[in-house]
Amino acid sequence: MNRLYMAESGLSITGTMADHRLRLPSSHMLAFAAKLASEIYPQAAATFAPFTQGLTVDAKWIAACVADLNEHRGTSLIVAGAHLPAEVHVLVYGINSVLGNFGQTVDFIAAEPSGAASISDLAATMKGGSVKTLVILGGNPAYNAPADLDWAALQKSVGEVVRLGYHVDETSEVNAAATTHLAAAHYLESWGDARTVDGTVVPVQPMILPLFGGLTQIEVIARLAGEAKAEPYALVFDTIEGLAHGGEKGMQKFLHDGVLEGSALPKQSVRYSNQSSRRCSTASRRRAPRLQQGQPRGALRRRSHDG
Repeated sequence: MNRLYMAESGLSITGTMADHRLRLPSSHMLAFAAKLASEIYPQAAATFAPFTQGLTVDAKWIAACVADLNEHRGTSLIVAGAHLPAEVHVLVYGINSVLGNFGQTVDFIAAEPSGAASISDLAATMKGGSVKTLVILGGNPAYNAPADLDWAALQKSVGEVVRLGYHVDETSEVNAAATTHLAAAHYLESWGDARTVDGTVVPVQPMILPLFGGLTQIEVIARLAGEAKAEPYALVFDTIEGLAHGGEKGMQKFLHDGVLEGSALPKQSVRYSNQSSRRCSTASRRRAPRLQQGQPRGALRRRSHDG
């Protein structure tokens, strides 16, 4: 049977299923990971010691977790929440390396770079006055963008805004005179494609035809790009044809199978770099983080290979 340990700041579905759950602020996750690393790899305990100061976690909880991990080397797995800082991911990477999990429960792939910038980068560009037309696909930044960006004021500084969304909301109503609202098709009405965590291409098929003539995100992007084929199925077909060159027969096989055979990204061989890890640790120590209450969720979990 698998055994799941979970350290998180907010109760999650995964946490409710855990055999052992630890309630811990996100701001304490670095200290927690450092403590776990020092117990699993005592040779580096002195290096990790500065990061564990002030951590108040029951020693028995950590001892039980470490004992399980050591007993199941090569069949265990530790995962850090995506929102956690780089230092935590370095420690988790190192722990998985020490436990011999690489190539067993952990594989690495050469992910395709997205080239996407952050919303903070966009805000900085908007402040510079170089954004003349802003296209917003589905998001509602006027409601949930970081407060320090003052998104509403930034959006008002843009001469033309095109917003694709299910309904008129806070973002659509910012300077409505300069905003064109496009009705979005429901996701159950939409064609599309996506990649799974290992890179395998999968189809997104609609269950029904669009009821109210809404547009999908890929349609809007295609029209902005000036593509002649802006029909959703044709756009997905062109993507799959570019990857597999199977024509209509290949497209039907793709839809039938639910995956594009052989489309997973290649696995990569990696190694742990002590030098890079020390640089990251040194930079973190200069910032001298202080343990305090945090809101976002963090996660650490362990599972056996057959899970």
